[in-house]
Amino acid sequence: MIKLFTKSKAASVETDASSDEVDQLRKELLRYKTAFAEIDDVTARAGLGDLSARVINWDQFDNLSPTMAHVNKMLDLADSFVRESDATLAHAAKGLFYRSYIERGVLGDYRRAAANLKSTQQHMAELETERKEEMSQLADNLESEVKTAVDHVQISSKTMLAKTQDMSANLEDVGQQTNTVVELSNNTTSNVESCASAVEGM
Repeated sequence: MIKLFTKSKAASVETDASSDEVDQLRKELLRYKTAFAEIDDVTARAGLGDLSARVINWDQFDNLSPTMAHVNKMLDLADSFVRESDATLAHAAKGLFYRSYIERGVLGDYRRAAANLKSTQQHMAELETERKEEMSQLADNLESEVKTAVDHVQISSKTMLAKTQDMSANLEDVGQQTNTVVELSNNTTSNVESCASAVEGM
């Protein structure tokens, strides 16, 4: 009977241990399901462009907490890359190149892309400087050409004025000569008439 009681007690302890193990497995399975549901929700939102999505209470998932922290870190990197790129490019589009990509905390492919972005921004700044210098040179050349053209117009105007004044003086001379010719013609006519009268009187 003692053997039977010992067996029964051992079976009971074994059943209790199995029951505890099953309970532990159920709790762990629930934790995994909760964690994956959270990851699914956050990554689905991020996949739609919501880079502010994060796993809330990431440190309450026991042995899965590091994984949840990694999901948040991944989203942090993507979010900061997009924000920094956007700010840098928005300034560059306005011709402002002082705002460069802040690379602090940027890792891996994000760091490589950030370096490319920074290099492109520097190249754009150089092109903008060259463009401004060319525009300044063009403006200087245009100003010089306009000044030369204005000088030519002024010289031509002065020459035309002098010629006009000469022509005016010549016209006055012609007018006086015409008056003289008319006077002489009148005198000649008068003399001819006098001669004709004298001839008739003879």
